[in-house]
Amino acid sequence: MAKKIFFDMDGTIADLYNEENWLTRLLNEEKGLFRNLKPMHDKDRLTKVINDLIELGFEIEIITWTPKNVTQEYIKIVEEEKKEWIQEHFPMIKNIHFLAYGIPKQKAKYKKAKLEILVDDNLEVVEMWNTPKQRKSIIANHNLIANLQTLF
Repeated sequence: MAKKIFFDMDGTIADLYNEENWLTRLLNEEKGLFRNLKPMHDKDRLTKVINDLIELGFEIEIITWTPKNVTQEYIKIVEEEKKEWIQEHFPMIKNIHFLAYGIPKQKAKYKKAKLEILVDDNLEVVEMWNTPKQRKSIIANHNLIANLQTLF
């Protein structure tokens, strides 16, 4: 059975929260907001770490929330923009799971693994994710790359 690492996007690998007026722009359903985000960390270093983890047998996937208080049409736009962002910045990641905002990330539909690690910037989300054996987490912060390297 596989080992998996699931990355959150917003505030973890994609720098949404440092965008000027990000919340107003989101609520105004601005097209291009998610597509044009900058990576949160040194992209080359994070890419190397992700590729090293893949070589060690980890499957890398994304679990991300869609925005709340927006139309279904905008949710579809955001999903497409997030897919495009991943394809541009981290094309080795193929599986992206979208959940409505606030749904616990462990409710995502994915093939279970013997070890499932969630990398997320939200402490409440990672605390809900953790279990004694199967599910662990890494809080996404400025030490993210170093924290991932401890898995080697």
